[in-house]
Amino acid sequence: MPFGRAQPVSLPLRLSYKWLALTVVALATLTTTLDGGVLAIAFPALARAFHTDVSLVIWVSILYWLVSTGLAFTLGWVGDVLGRKRIYLVGFWTFAVGLGLAALAQNIPWLFLARVLQGMGASVLVANGQAILTATFPPNERGRALGINSGVVGLGLGFGPILGGFLLTVDNWRAIFWARLPLAVLSAMLAGLVLRDERPTGGRVPVDYGGAVCLFAVLGAFLLAVNRAGAWGVGHPVVLGLVGATLALLPLLVWVERRAVRPVVDLAMLREPAFGWAMLALIVHYLSWGAYNAVGAFYLLDGRGLSQEAAGAVLSALPLVRVVVAPLAGMLCEKVLPRYVMGVGNLWILAGLVVLGALKGDSPLWFVVLGFALMGLGSAFYEPSYSTHIMSSARRDRLGTAGASISTGRQIGLSGGLALAGAVYTARLAGHRPVAPSEATAITWAFRDASLACAVTAFTSVLAVGMLVRSLANRRSPPSA
Repeated sequence: MPFGRAQPVSLPLRLSYKWLALTVVALATLTTTLDGGVLAIAFPALARAFHTDVSLVIWVSILYWLVSTGLAFTLGWVGDVLGRKRIYLVGFWTFAVGLGLAALAQNIPWLFLARVLQGMGASVLVANGQAILTATFPPNERGRALGINSGVVGLGLGFGPILGGFLLTVDNWRAIFWARLPLAVLSAMLAGLVLRDERPTGGRVPVDYGGAVCLFAVLGAFLLAVNRAGAWGVGHPVVLGLVGATLALLPLLVWVERRAVRPVVDLAMLREPAFGWAMLALIVHYLSWGAYNAVGAFYLLDGRGLSQEAAGAVLSALPLVRVVVAPLAGMLCEKVLPRYVMGVGNLWILAGLVVLGALKGDSPLWFVVLGFALMGLGSAFYEPSYSTHIMSSARRDRLGTAGASISTGRQIGLSGGLALAGAVYTARLAGHRPVAPSEATAITWAFRDASLACAVTAFTSVLAVGMLVRSLANRRSPPSA
């Protein structure tokens, strides 16, 4: 599969259809990205409602992202093989049913089942959304479409906690599910009316059941190991067992996929240097988010003594900048090679983390906002450029697989970033407490150290983008005489 060379997509579509399709995909993106922020703020309320502790309730979130990530490649493959409209509608309605069941849940197992259904629906929407946009928009407009969709991601991430807090204030925990159900249902109905049913050409393709099962097992074991390592420690027997299972299942996955007629995981795609460097850049890019995602709130609440509302406003600097800038960055990708925009985005992320790494106990609040805003600027540049690079490089019959690779790499990076920043923060906080003049100062120093650790991963992503640029330049260079 040739990566790094855009495949022409000749689609003489009316403008109205293109933008209607973008509206459908944007609604799907908003529906799924609202979830994390809305739910995270509801963990205490769920623990009280079901008379349990947060350590059990948090599995409401873990099950969701395990299923949504573990099935992404498979459901992207299904979209490539069976047609994206049908699978997209199934995803919308599955997510909607999951929301309804969650709102009606009478016990924790019931809620867990509902979240698994939501995860399945989200996996379909995330894996196939960018494929629909890539197939619909011609290359000279694709960047702005992916940029707008990236801006919607920022909107969902930023608005989720605000919506969750409001709903919990005016109603109970069930409202965080009920309130989003109309959006999911209306989006599904609009998708059914708007999207075109583009059936793949060619004969029937045998389903790669073995690859799907092996891939889900590998990703599930790995992501769960990374997630639980931060809570239980790297040396915990369960974590070690999950790592062992990942290492044992990985060769089996390769063996199965080499023998599949149409594998879920395209090994030829993974062997492409341009794709490999791009995927490495993506994963370590999201590793660098750990300081923001894992410990940013702890620093603002415990280190600076802000209220929850004020802390949320400071943290919103990142997604708000992303909402504004991402569509513009997407348009830039139509004028400049996306890989160069990727590099600029990573440099902005690095700059933001360096700012946060320079924090002192008496640093003004605007300095913190500046660090988060620079990270938001980097994210706004990086997301649409990476999506444009990968999706424009994929064959038309592999767009779902390419989209799934983006969502899977993102989740691996985010999970690893949470573990990395959390581990550095915890270890450095313990080391700073005996010498710091106050607990707030110790927390500030620990957050600073976690930010610098994440800055190293951002720099690694810059290097990976550099290797991507070099690999593509070498491919295009004529042989020497």
